[in-house]
Amino acid sequence: MAINALWKDLAQDSGIFAINGPPGTGKTTLLRDVVAAISVERAKILARLGKDAFVAKRTIKIADYPHNYHSLSKELSGFTIVVASSNNGAVENLSLELPKETAIDQKWVGKTDIFTDLAGLLLDPKDRPAWAMIAGRLGNKSNRSDFVNTFWWTGWDGKGDILGLRARLIALREGAKPPTIPWEDAVSKFNMALQAEHLLRDKVGKISKYVETLAELADSIKQNCKLQVTRRPQLVSTEAKVETMAKCLYEKSECISALNSQLDRLQGTRPGILDWISTFGGSHREWQSNFHRIMEQLQPLEDAECELKREYSDWNRQKDYIKNELIMLSRQEKEMQANHTKIEQALLRDREWLGPYWPDLTAHVTEQEKSSPWAYPEWREARIKVFLSALELHKSFIENHSQQIMGNLGLAMSMLSNGISDRDACQTAFDSLTLVCPVISTTFASVSSLFGAIGGEGLGWLLIDEAGQATPQAAAATIWRSRRTVVVGDPLQLEPVVTIPGTVEASLAGWKGNVDKRLYPSVTSVQLLADQSTAIGTVVEMDADAQWVGAPLRVHRRCDDPMFTISNAIAYGGLMVHQKEPSDVPWPPSRWIHVPKCPGGGNHWLPAEGEALKTLLRDLTMTYRVSVNDIFLISPFRDVVKELRVIGREFKLNSLKVGTVHTTQGKEAEVVIMVLGGSNSGVRDWAAGKPNLLNVAISRAKTRFYVIGERPDWSARKYFDVLARDMTLELYK
Repeated sequence: MAINALWKDLAQDSGIFAINGPPGTGKTTLLRDVVAAISVERAKILARLGKDAFVAKRTIKIADYPHNYHSLSKELSGFTIVVASSNNGAVENLSLELPKETAIDQKWVGKTDIFTDLAGLLLDPKDRPAWAMIAGRLGNKSNRSDFVNTFWWTGWDGKGDILGLRARLIALREGAKPPTIPWEDAVSKFNMALQAEHLLRDKVGKISKYVETLAELADSIKQNCKLQVTRRPQLVSTEAKVETMAKCLYEKSECISALNSQLDRLQGTRPGILDWISTFGGSHREWQSNFHRIMEQLQPLEDAECELKREYSDWNRQKDYIKNELIMLSRQEKEMQANHTKIEQALLRDREWLGPYWPDLTAHVTEQEKSSPWAYPEWREARIKVFLSALELHKSFIENHSQQIMGNLGLAMSMLSNGISDRDACQTAFDSLTLVCPVISTTFASVSSLFGAIGGEGLGWLLIDEAGQATPQAAAATIWRSRRTVVVGDPLQLEPVVTIPGTVEASLAGWKGNVDKRLYPSVTSVQLLADQSTAIGTVVEMDADAQWVGAPLRVHRRCDDPMFTISNAIAYGGLMVHQKEPSDVPWPPSRWIHVPKCPGGGNHWLPAEGEALKTLLRDLTMTYRVSVNDIFLISPFRDVVKELRVIGREFKLNSLKVGTVHTTQGKEAEVVIMVLGGSNSGVRDWAAGKPNLLNVAISRAKTRFYVIGERPDWSARKYFDVLARDMTLELYK
């Protein structure tokens, strides 16, 4: 729903669309689908334009040397994809995860080669191999330099294979190496994939209309029957009226006939001249009197008969009309009933064919949320083939236009290395770079140096990840540069970290005209504001409060219980739906290890909690053979984390898996151990002031979550009371 809604809103227009993504509900997966959709749309334009994608040859001076490049058609603008966030961890989640071979179903590994080896070089060695050149990490100067050196300047691997793109384009330009796919073949393959997908889409579309058609038919049948019920009494009444009028006509006709007979007899007895003379005119006057008497009776009867005949004819026509209408309605009803039965049978047949992919609107809402309506395997596979052939078409375009692309990518490398002030050149550079590497990532802090010359709406798509942690002020310049912005995050996870003192913040707001407090950096985020501007969403109930959020992702697939239940209760008012089979591991169940109050070390670190942690780690790693790579150590407080790092080194834990709760958002581990610490009530009240911190902490754990700390004191606080209620207690001695 979220993807379809944002695509409908943004694909042909500019704007902002917000998606609310609670932990483990598929935010990254959603953004992958958006990337795929954008890539396919650009491939359609490339396939149509071919060499006409290049519209003009231009020259720009770079370090006093002329550099040639080819401007791209305006039709190809608006397809750059930028992933941005306030912290490196968030953007790297997507830009480094997308190209990994593990990011796609293994069925498709090796089915295509989109600069796969070069994409692997851009990943850390431990993350290789890659499946395609789909994303690159840019942003700060160091990242840009690493990208340019690997992507562009890497030469050969010492075995004769070309790795860097510059060397490949030179080989293609000079004819030393042919394109992987001839352009005509790539276009043909892409169009065939589109056609195959559309056939299946049309098939699903036809099936999807069945329910609507049946509903319309049922309504039409109902209206038809209702009309028949109304018309039948009307026919009976009309027939009775016609019968009554026929009787009246007969009676009047008899009277008229009798009078006419009298008139005829009178005509035969009309007095002659002798009768008139002999009676001195008396006989004639009598005859005239009788004649006038009969005529006076006959004339009104004839007039009434004429009017009655007219009315009789009208009622008779009305009777015939109603009778014919009922015959037609009956025929239509039979036809509609037959059509309804036919479609119903087709629906039952196709529902059986679709199986679990049929949208069962009678199912419970949780089952509806967990379903994948219409996405049956054959159609999904066809869509995947469209996406892969779209990427292959991009590669073919690059290789078959090596001369032009080499100039444009050389321009892009210069821009990434030293910056370019010419706006047209910058636009061409980015549009060309994303033909090869569709997704580029950056933090907001690096936007000005990365996109300095790019103007308003110069970037096609901005995907803001972990937007609940970003202040609007940090994102404003990037949003201004973007035609479309998709905001993905969760205001109920960690909030922006703002270091401006509240008094200074209030003074600045007053100086600028008493800015609404809801817009203060310390109380809002990109996610909160984007949620308010998105019409499709829901209300999340939190105690007595309610908060509007953008299009919600509801199905949680990361955490076992009790982590899921606790997160859902403290932050989402039961909005999330659980869809994860319990992990089949023999590890000790999640629990709260209570460490009685003891003297601290002058900060938030409580040594007794450290000893309890060591005992737990020994139990997990030695007795239950839990890999140290599957364990994450966290705490709300930096002082505690310093000591956790010492213990982590002792047990050979990865140093990147020890940190504050604030450093873990967007990450996950099989086992998360939270050491609470906190030497006084004030800091504990701070940690429990909102559900956000505990929500992030507990939702990092996929399989087990262990809490170490003083249970009675912490559990007296809001949200931690739910944690205590749902977690088993263990006393540490």
